[in-house]
Amino acid sequence: MVATGLADLRSGIRSESALVISMAATRLRHLGLELEAPIPDAELALYDYLAKIHGDNAHSRFNALRRQLVSFQRAWACVS
Repeated sequence: MVATGLADLRSGIRSESALVISMAATRLRHLGLELEAPIPDAELALYDYLAKIHGDNAHSRFNALRRQLVSFQRAWACVS
């Protein structure tokens, strides 16, 4: 998800992964990752995107993506 999101941001693609990465842009930069122009208001945009695709399950998917992102951040902090 992270590699895809970073690549999508570099390419200007507004994908689920790019939105997730954009939500954590400040923290990821602090951890040393280079981010290309994060998407503004990514958290709201991601939820809207998920609601269109997953309907009533958008909240569950949103939380799952956040957990994956937090897990990555913690792991990256340990190795950097």
